[in-house]
Amino acid sequence: LALLIFGTATVISLMIVALTWKDEITSDRTPMGIDAFNSTLGFQRVYAAIEANNLAQSARIAAIAGLLDIELHFINSTTQVEAEALKQKYGFQAPVSEIAELDTHRKIYADMEANNVQSAAIIGRLVDVEMDLKSRLSQAFVDTGLQIPDIMFIGRAYSDKAEPGATEILEILDATKDAQDASHRQQRLLAKKQFAQRHTRAFRPRYPRGISSAYAINLRTARRLNRRGLRRMQMDGHDLDFILADMAMVGISLAYAVSPPPI
Repeated sequence: LALLIFGTATVISLMIVALTWKDEITSDRTPMGIDAFNSTLGFQRVYAAIEANNLAQSARIAAIAGLLDIELHFINSTTQVEAEALKQKYGFQAPVSEIAELDTHRKIYADMEANNVQSAAIIGRLVDVEMDLKSRLSQAFVDTGLQIPDIMFIGRAYSDKAEPGATEILEILDATKDAQDASHRQQRLLAKKQFAQRHTRAFRPRYPRGISSAYAINLRTARRLNRRGLRRMQMDGHDLDFILADMAMVGISLAYAVSPPPI
């Protein structure tokens, strides 16, 4: 009887330890459901489009990825020569440069479909990356409801009127744009500095621009972009930047942008 009681107590103790250990792992790894600090930034994959023979570009991207502990899945960019060949073969009407960009990203979308990649970040061009990239994404995911949206604009070349703090700084810059005195110039400089150092948020963009350099999508959006990219190459339509912005603006996709952009 004593052995039975001892054995039962031991099993219960082991169960309690196992449950506690499991809770500790869960709370450490997925307190919000998405681990932006892992090697794929919380997504299933991180794609990087590179020029096949550009060793300097490949080395720089690899160095950045190594420094930030990011696992990259490389896709060769479509060259201008290859894009010209596609234009002649299929009668595409879009400019060669736009065909090259669209076809490059369609390779990524196709890879996501072929490998059932549910979400991915896409680095389309050689860009500068902030050292706190993972930290900013982790904070941004709080505003997305701890979910990966249809589209997340990680990199942007322009601010957005819907961006937190943008309205205030635009008012200051407009009010002081023609001012020549030192106090107004100092006010403009301080406003720009405060805006650059703002707390990281994710927001619903009103008119995103300069966004094709770095963005994240889910598989559903990849399928849509693959179809739309082909249609755009068949006509003299808009470039990839416009397609991404259009999907965000017309309500087809749930889109967020990271502010300030880490790429």
